Amino acid sequence: MRNVGRHERGRVILQALEPGRYRASGAYQPESGPASGLPLEWTARLSHSDGHAVFDGIYRHHVGSPEHPFRLDLHVPTQVLNRGRFELHCPHLVFVEGVFRAVGGGLVFAGVSEKRNTRVSLNIEVCTPGTLDAQGVLFYPENVVSFYWFGVSRVPTEISRANVVGLHTRRP
Repeated sequence: MRNVGRHERGRVILQALEPGRYRASGAYQPESGPASGLPLEWTARLSHSDGHAVFDGIYRHHVGSPEHPFRLDLHVPTQVLNRGRFELHCPHLVFVEGVFRAVGGGLVFAGVSEKRNTRVSLNIEVCTPGTLDAQGVLFYPENVVSFYWFGVSRVPTEISRANVVGLHTRRP
């Protein structure tokens, strides 16, 4: 990431993410669950315009499990570049809204789902351009769930096309 002032970081991080398809895998761990994490993965398409980014996608607990749609809207006001608001729509949380701020080399999110009486905290770090690591916590009234994604990355266009038509574009 280029050297920018703290007031520009939020917008620069959003602009550094190229539009296209992204995927991530990771795990979640309920407080009352097993000692090792349970699998979690998602894929989404990112689109953005000046000050607004949208992830539309699906998540599932593991390969072969039911898919659940989600939409994450990120808004960075033109006059305030290091923070913004977000809205997350997904079946397990219904509707979450909150704020995010640029901190260090990433973003910190805090939100609430009034319908589920749930609190959300998420930290995202930019590892390399187009690659992110994320970890967070969901505070349900009856349970606390920690989660992490590793290697959130953009799927190259060539691979996306190969997956659609079933061709392998690997070159020596």
